[in-house]
Amino acid sequence: MHLKLLFGLLPLFTAATALAERGVYVVPEDTAPGFYVVNFHDDGNSTLERVDVDAAIRTAHPPEKRGLLSTGSAKFSRHLTKRVDPSVGATRHYMTQQDQYNYLTGAWRDYFNGGGTLAGGHIWFIRTDQLVLAVCVYQSNTLSLQGGDVDAFNGLLDQQLGFWQTGWANYYYYTFWRDYRGYQICGNLNGGYVP
Repeated sequence: MHLKLLFGLLPLFTAATALAERGVYVVPEDTAPGFYVVNFHDDGNSTLERVDVDAAIRTAHPPEKRGLLSTGSAKFSRHLTKRVDPSVGATRHYMTQQDQYNYLTGAWRDYFNGGGTLAGGHIWFIRTDQLVLAVCVYQSNTLSLQGGDVDAFNGLLDQQLGFWQTGWANYYYYTFWRDYRGYQICGNLNGGYVP
């Protein structure tokens, strides 16, 4: 039985390793404010795609299926989130644009509470003029969270790093990351933060 469980988890570790190897990402300076997904390719390059939030929610959860889990993996991910103590790291910047950050957290809450999901093996981020709030999904399956998970992440960083400090919290299969644009995101599984 343990062997079956280990083989079942192998694709998750493979996806995590692949994203960790190429997952360090810096949001390009000329990227307009909005919601984006970073797609990684086998040749090591990445492409940035703007996400239509309303269309993403409709596709992920049509009205007749809202409130139901789309995959067993999403349920499993939420179960692990509650059981795993996240690791936390600081990037040592102080966010003075609190109104922009409040907008970012509100946008993520609305997205998750609306039924939005995140495909694994990608970096998802929302940015304003100066700030970035990202979710780095290291698993190969779809991640489904709730708006309260965004609040829990912020509370954890505020508690451990100080209010309005930048950094990340890794929940094993994914990482929340908050920082200024122009700095790397999702580098915590690739040798740590490099300023």
